[in-house]
Amino acid sequence: METFEVFIKRLTTRLQGVKFSSSNLSGKPAAVLIPFYEKEGEPHLLLTKRTQMLPHHKGQVCFPGGSQKDGESLQLTALRETYEELRISPEQVEILGQLEPIQTQNSGFLVTPVVGVLWKFPGVHPNPFEVEEVLSVPWSFLANPLHLREQRVEASGSTLWVPAYTYQTHIIWGLTVQIIKQLRKLLT
Repeated sequence: METFEVFIKRLTTRLQGVKFSSSNLSGKPAAVLIPFYEKEGEPHLLLTKRTQMLPHHKGQVCFPGGSQKDGESLQLTALRETYEELRISPEQVEILGQLEPIQTQNSGFLVTPVVGVLWKFPGVHPNPFEVEEVLSVPWSFLANPLHLREQRVEASGSTLWVPAYTYQTHIIWGLTVQIIKQLRKLLT
């Protein structure tokens, strides 16, 4: 099993080779931070469960992030939103690279996943308006294709069958799964 440092080095190398396709995606620019950190000797990802008070993606498990503000880079958007949601300061995050932007199905965003590492896990202080719960999910769980299954979810009054992970009592689906799939493809 590789060490956390070796995993991050491999991830960084693979991210440097990411080529963005010239697709016709459109939407309101947004970014999320994909924060890796070491826990119990292995890579984990920090995810949040959104509150029911938010206008989009209520109650979903996701990466910290949100809409781009005028004049800021997408990396800055991801860092700002992470600070607003979890009080993790930008200085605590080392940006490793970006993944291919993804267009959301219903909310009209074009989301750029920004991959980062927290070399020392900071205390998190969730914003109670935005974050209902903070999750720590082992990368080994998400990287295992056997854990990704078609599941039924309720969204915006509809029942959908989608690829999803069940981690503890949480269903991880939608854009978050699309990002995880990009990471899995990148790292295999």
